[in-house]
Amino acid sequence: MRLASMLSANAAAMYAALGGVLSTPELPVHFDPHAGLDDVLHGDAPLAAMCGLLYTRHQHALRVLVAPVPRTTPATRSPLYCSQVVVRRRAGPLPLPALRGARWVINERASFSGYVALLAGLRDLGLDASFLGVPQVTGSHLASLQQVVTGAADVTAVDSSVLQLALQQNPALQGALQVVTSFGPYPAPPLVVHRRVPTEQRARWTEALTTLHHSPEGRRVLDLAQVERYVPVTDDDYAPIRAAERRAAPWLDAVYA
Repeated sequence: MRLASMLSANAAAMYAALGGVLSTPELPVHFDPHAGLDDVLHGDAPLAAMCGLLYTRHQHALRVLVAPVPRTTPATRSPLYCSQVVVRRRAGPLPLPALRGARWVINERASFSGYVALLAGLRDLGLDASFLGVPQVTGSHLASLQQVVTGAADVTAVDSSVLQLALQQNPALQGALQVVTSFGPYPAPPLVVHRRVPTEQRARWTEALTTLHHSPEGRRVLDLAQVERYVPVTDDDYAPIRAAERRAAPWLDAVYA
């Protein structure tokens, strides 16, 4: 059985290790880095990590199992993350209004933390679509960060967990990047299963994932992506994602019209 990830490539090592954790002699699980959304929706890769927005848009085919509690927020014991607005490091703080007319890049238009949460947050602040201009699409959070670091872009919005893991994996970025503001928190990207996966199998995977942090071996797997633990989640937990998409809706198509 294939395990897919629709999330940043810098967490791939953890998902590869999770395949081994979830495997049994009767049902081997392996991480397939090339599996895409169509594979997940058709049930060919019936277990996947994905953006909460992808889940809410395709909930007819999917069921949520668990979500990660990031290492940066273990005290809350809640699976939450933020959309963080990032620029090249400079002397002193930079107010968000100063970024009007800047060269924005986003990972993709279907990204929650990289685009939809950003639009919802800007609307909540009373800003209009002209603030953002027409962002260029880079294809990934890591590519967006690289463009900001090199000066090819001025600003991007990224998943806070992706950013923290990138800073751990490449400490030089710590001195190169600066967080201007954060939007959220929002429910963290879940692990989902195709609706045809039997209830008993879902329960076995949920048990394996939510007890992973109890053993040294399991903690080493979680450490690969700075995850404190996995906790069970339900569809209702993703209501804030749906609400943010509704707030962002007037901009979603207008920006690229």
